[in-house]
Amino acid sequence: MSTLREAAQQALEALRGADKSKEQEMTLPADVARCAGYGAAECNTCRRYTDPPHERQTWTGPWELEGVPCEMRIPTQGETDD
Repeated sequence: MSTLREAAQQALEALRGADKSKEQEMTLPADVARCAGYGAAECNTCRRYTDPPHERQTWTGPWELEGVPCEMRIPTQGETDD
């Protein structure tokens, strides 16, 4: 009986941990528009592109000027735009 209780407790803790990790993934608030990207290397490290969207997310069109750095790019933590 105690093993069933322990298994249930472990399952509950695992579910709570999954919820916390999901919350930590969503670092930008919903009112910061996300971008679908346009295939440039800088898109792969832009938080508008990499952060997961919320249920009611605003979106912006991708930057389309080749050779010009995206003005809407949000660098990942610890990264700087040069």
